[in-house]
Amino acid sequence: MTTPHENFKSHMKFHIGMKFNSYSSYLTRYPTRVGKEKDLSNGNKEIEFTQGNDCQVWFEVDKNTSVIIDWYFVGNEKTCRITP
Repeated sequence: MTTPHENFKSHMKFHIGMKFNSYSSYLTRYPTRVGKEKDLSNGNKEIEFTQGNDCQVWFEVDKNTSVIIDWYFVGNEKTCRITP
């Protein structure tokens, strides 16, 4: 059985390879959860997404293609979770 934290990670990994403005992207589907944008030294952007209380997800978006190429989270197994 999948834990809520493993389910969370699976949901976030699903975004890799997706255009950030695709309807399937959480960044488009939940605009009120989108936060700060940061410019990275490689020219790409990081876009913050608040998954829940005390769980921030950062998606790295390729500057040329607008495709999500990486992600990471700030939180823990108790705060970064999606119940299966």
